[in-house]
Amino acid sequence: MTMAAWWSDYVGIPFAEHGRNRSGCDCWGLVRLVLAERFGINLPSLADGYDSTEQRTILQRLIEGKAPVLGFAQVDLDQAQPGDVLVIRQLGAACHVGIMVTNSLLLHTEEGKGAVIEDIHRRHLAPRIAHAWRYHV
Repeated sequence: MTMAAWWSDYVGIPFAEHGRNRSGCDCWGLVRLVLAERFGINLPSLADGYDSTEQRTILQRLIEGKAPVLGFAQVDLDQAQPGDVLVIRQLGAACHVGIMVTNSLLLHTEEGKGAVIEDIHRRHLAPRIAHAWRYHV
C-alpha cells in the first residue's frame, strides 16, 4: 500500500507524553486527533496527567474493553475495520491504543519513533492485540 492514503498525514507526528496535536502526541492523543479530523468524533483530551478519578475510570474502562463508554462499544477483532480503535498489550498489560487505517494496518505512536504504521498480522504485534472498539453515534 502506498503512503498516498489519508493516514500518511499522521505518520511521523512526534511522540509527546500527553501530547494532543500535530506537534506531538501520545497514543490517546493520536487516536483522538485522527477521530476528530477524519471522522468528526470529539473525545475528551485526558491530557491532564489523567489526574481525576473520572479520567482514570474512563481510560480504565476503555483499556479493559468495558464499553460502552464515551460512545464506544467493543467489537470482535475479526470484525475490526478502519476507524476502529485497537487496544494493545505492552509487557502483558493492556495499556496502548492505535487506530485501524485499513483492514490490516494500524496507526499508532511509539516513543522514539513517533506515529508509525504497522501490519497487525506481524508476529510481534498480532498476539498483543487485546480488543477493538468502535464509536457509535
